[in-house]
Amino acid sequence: MKNIITTICLGLLLILNFNLSGQGYFDYFKAGDFEAIKVRLNDEVNIQINREKKTVSSQKAIEILKNQYNSFHPVKWEVLHLGESEDEDAKYFIAKMFNAQDEALRLFVHMEGNGASRKISSIRFRKLL
Repeated sequence: MKNIITTICLGLLLILNFNLSGQGYFDYFKAGDFEAIKVRLNDEVNIQINREKKTVSSQKAIEILKNQYNSFHPVKWEVLHLGESEDEDAKYFIAKMFNAQDEALRLFVHMEGNGASRKISSIRFRKLL
C-alpha cells in the first residue's frame, strides 16, 4: 500500500513539473519577455509565420518575434494545449493570441531536451480563420 501511495505521489509531481515548465515557457511569450525567450532558444530555430518557413539563428528568431508582436499587438491570450511527445523528450504548447480588434493568431512552440537543457526549437504563428 505504501508503494502505491508513493507511486501516485511521484506521478502527480511529474505531471505538475511538466505543467509548470510548459506553463513557464508560455508565460515568457505572453509577457513578451524576449530576453527570457532568447536564453531558451536553440542556436537555430525553425520559425514559421503563416506558411513561410525558415531556419534562423536565435538572434534572428528574436527579431522576427519582436516584429510579429509589434505588428500584431497581442492583448489577450488563451492556452489551448500543453503537451509532450511519446518519448517525453519534447514538449510543446499551443495558444491563441488576440489583438484589440479581436483578431487571433495561433502560436505553436516546440521545446526539445530535458530539464535545464530544454530549448525552444520551433515557433509557428498562423492566422485563425
